[in-house]
Amino acid sequence: MDLEDNATCPPDSKVPTSRKRIALAPPPVRKSAYRAAVRVTSNTPSLISGTRPTKRAKARHPTATSVFALWKDDAAYFSGFVRERVGQSDRFKIQFDDGDEDVVDVKNLRRLEFRIGDRVSVIESQEKATIANVDRQEQGTVIVRLNDDPATLLEVKVLGIKVQNRAIGTQWGDRTIVADEIKTLVPRTKSETPSSLLRNSSSGLGKKKILTKVGIVVTLSVGCDREKEKEIIMRIIRTNGGTVLDDWSDIFSLAGEYFMKKKRWVITSDNIGTESKHDIQQVFLVSDAANTKPRFLTALALGIPCLSVEWLRGLSSGQCAVSDWPSYLLPAGYSDSLGARVSQLVDLDWGSTLDHLTSIMSNNVATKLFSDQSVLVLGPEYFPPPAKGKKNTSGVGEEKFNDGGRFIPRIIVSMGAARVEAVPELKYSSNPDLKEFQYVVVKDMHERPSIGGEKYVSMEWVKDCLIAGRMFPPRV
Repeated sequence: MDLEDNATCPPDSKVPTSRKRIALAPPPVRKSAYRAAVRVTSNTPSLISGTRPTKRAKARHPTATSVFALWKDDAAYFSGFVRERVGQSDRFKIQFDDGDEDVVDVKNLRRLEFRIGDRVSVIESQEKATIANVDRQEQGTVIVRLNDDPATLLEVKVLGIKVQNRAIGTQWGDRTIVADEIKTLVPRTKSETPSSLLRNSSSGLGKKKILTKVGIVVTLSVGCDREKEKEIIMRIIRTNGGTVLDDWSDIFSLAGEYFMKKKRWVITSDNIGTESKHDIQQVFLVSDAANTKPRFLTALALGIPCLSVEWLRGLSSGQCAVSDWPSYLLPAGYSDSLGARVSQLVDLDWGSTLDHLTSIMSNNVATKLFSDQSVLVLGPEYFPPPAKGKKNTSGVGEEKFNDGGRFIPRIIVSMGAARVEAVPELKYSSNPDLKEFQYVVVKDMHERPSIGGEKYVSMEWVKDCLIAGRMFPPRV
């Protein structure tokens, strides 16, 4: 073990700027983001009501490629055009017809080419429809047939239509785009290598301080020259306004208390709180790969997103924003019991409220596998010693997170245990007959004491359960 270091469409967040309804009978007067459209045939009263903010449509450039592009917040495709290519990647900055912009992978772009039968949604009314006529597509309008009222044909501006992601997958497969065929509004600039992206981070995004109030723990997998790479990563963080956290004790209180002449150390879930430092409002862990070092395992236990270093490189090159972090989640790790790499289970709205930090132990997304349990951690290699040469009653010693085994008790309490007790020998336990403990964690199952029976589990088992996010039968 490496322990060293479908139904009614929901409201849209994107509301385009113009739409036209046509009706034989005038529809009710209403204020909306669209001019009243006209229904071609219908005696059905309008179901649209309410108000929407007015937003002027951006003029589409005549030479730039027009596309339908994925807007992740709605998991749907909207119309726009390609402004520019981002670096040497197959990612493009899209200017949507409502004025919003985003960087989108070429795989999430489709030619702006409606066909009869395409399943779509009318944005303003949230009505589902199918394309019925595309004769005026080049002029920016199409005719749709409403699913709930097939006798109704509605003329809608292209920018007033969205296509759900699933419909794109089933109907738009032959309308994909090859990156080199795309015409951009802004010409491409000279190429940049990955190393230059790192070197230029201080002169580009650094001025924007996009990582202000973000705390980041950096841990790298075992390998050569890690310290040099780690220094580069930390420099990128600091240059862009972020705070480098040495370990989780820099932001969370992980202090326990000694008893029995410092031969017994106890930590409870109530001991874990947030230390208000540097006005940090959001935290992440960054690594080159999933690993089983204490910082990584503690982040998994607390439900803190563990991200690839490529996220930082993406920030440096302008290929992504801070909010794009879910796309850079690392695996939780490899589970021996499942024989597979497992994804992390995290709150995708992580950081949207300070409560995510101040009430870290109330994170309902993280799998608190030891919830409300009492756990004994047995063995000198897992016992947190006091710091040498100074008075210490918490067990947060000079080794911090570097001496991994000594932080096993903190990892376990982060997994939801109500109380964790660590002792070098069983005789120092508050309950030597082990009746008060649900689990006893040891390093080597073959050397476990005879008392306690089936309560013994190995740290390898704990780690496997944490990575998989489920309890496996204990290994004998």
